[in-house]
Amino acid sequence: MKRLGLFIATLLLVTTALYLEPVVFPPKLETSTQDQQLMGNQNQVTSWKYQELSATGFSTYIGQPVTKLESAIGSPKDRLTSGFGFEIRYYQDPINQIVLEANIQNDQVEAIKVLNANATSLAPFSVGMTMQDLTEITTIFPNFTFEYEDTEVGIELTEEDMNYRPLIAFDNGTFAMLFFDQDTGGLFSTVYLNKKSLLKLIPYQVFGEGLPQYQVDESADWESINQSRERVVTRLLTRLRHEAELPDYYHSPEFMIQTDVLLTDFLNQPEEWLADNRLAEWEMASQTAQTTVRFTLSNDEINRLVEKRQLDQTTGIFMHPIIDPTFSFLLLYTDPYYHDRFLDKEPMQLGVAFSKENMLVLMQEKEETSESSDNQ
Repeated sequence: MKRLGLFIATLLLVTTALYLEPVVFPPKLETSTQDQQLMGNQNQVTSWKYQELSATGFSTYIGQPVTKLESAIGSPKDRLTSGFGFEIRYYQDPINQIVLEANIQNDQVEAIKVLNANATSLAPFSVGMTMQDLTEITTIFPNFTFEYEDTEVGIELTEEDMNYRPLIAFDNGTFAMLFFDQDTGGLFSTVYLNKKSLLKLIPYQVFGEGLPQYQVDESADWESINQSRERVVTRLLTRLRHEAELPDYYHSPEFMIQTDVLLTDFLNQPEEWLADNRLAEWEMASQTAQTTVRFTLSNDEINRLVEKRQLDQTTGIFMHPIIDPTFSFLLLYTDPYYHDRFLDKEPMQLGVAFSKENMLVLMQEKEETSESSDNQ
């Protein structure tokens, strides 16, 4: 009996030891390989899957010869040199109520900016559709990963981007950026573009190495290009005012000259208007070969600039670089920080000035015009 009790006690002790061993002496987890892979991927792009819609409408013209586009919508009403290696063509089809711009390089369509469209030309989208309407067609993704010239590239959208500037992919390798009005919530413009244009214009945060970049053509006729860009921006802002049912902008040669002078003032002596840390930011943005480093002036900096010319009740926007004026203003118009500046219900005097990739836009209450002119 004693032997039986001793046997049982010994068995219990051995069994307990076997069960407790993993707890007291836990096995070493095989995580070294996973940890190394994780550390190795920190500098790599995370793969993000996304849905692709069937290519329809204007998305089918991206990457195609420009003759194919023009056989459908007619000859351009205007042709502008960008100064960055591509041409901008402006089209207007009053019968089908289509207004758009196209970026053309090497006789191929790289981007189409639809400013007005009929009920069918934007299919599966439509002017005035809401974000809820869009979610019935496709899922809105915050992240995208794709291959560009043997390099994996990642794009990440902010919550604001997803609400007002979502990105939609098509199965022919092209994309569409949809621009929604912050007041009405309706779609008012759509931009179709290829991977290269999407990466060069960088409307979103981009991850990857060896990204394509626009380069300034120093040999271009920039005086003529600057004037053309001023016309493009004025025309676009006037269109947006009409769509918002607001009074037209008031234009005067004097105010345009003042705007141009103020832009020159800043570019010639940025240290007069910027604090040391801001000056360092400007120098980095303006001197780098990368045209994707953006720089804007704050409200206080704009105020100091306009005070020099005694321009009362004047607001403004300075931005560098402006590669594609229309595309840049669609971004600005859907940005909560800038949006309200374009929606003043009182008549506003408009001044637009360009100097290569630098832009200054000033807006002044019309009733102050005569007084400010007398002070010059």
